Amino acid sequence: MKRLFLILFSVLILSSCSPSGDNDIVAHHFEYIPVVSVDAPDEFILGQTSQIRVTYAMPNSCYGFYNFDYIYQGESREVKTIAIVNDEATCTQATIEGEYIINVEALQQEVYTFKFWQAEGQYLTVIVPVI
Repeated sequence: MKRLFLILFSVLILSSCSPSGDNDIVAHHFEYIPVVSVDAPDEFILGQTSQIRVTYAMPNSCYGFYNFDYIYQGESREVKTIAIVNDEATCTQATIEGEYIINVEALQQEVYTFKFWQAEGQYLTVIVPVI
């Protein structure tokens, strides 16, 4: 099984936002956040690149988009959205939506099956045929 690993190795972020110019240490952690919706083409054209637009939801203002984890599982791909969470900030409690685009070059003739993580054990499945 092929797997693309996203290496998350940071525990502290250094920031130079203080007026004195000293670096402040901000504690943070990483979490998967749910995908709300996916806008994918009806089909991919073999050899061409297409875009998939992914909308995700962050539970409050302490969350910020970090990256996504793209994992090959046989013929399917599991996609998980990763947020960085500021552990020390005062957060607004409003849900914040954002989006990112995945560029997919159709290199196989078989259908592409994407599983977008929504919650533990729950996925939004998108199947795109190749012509």
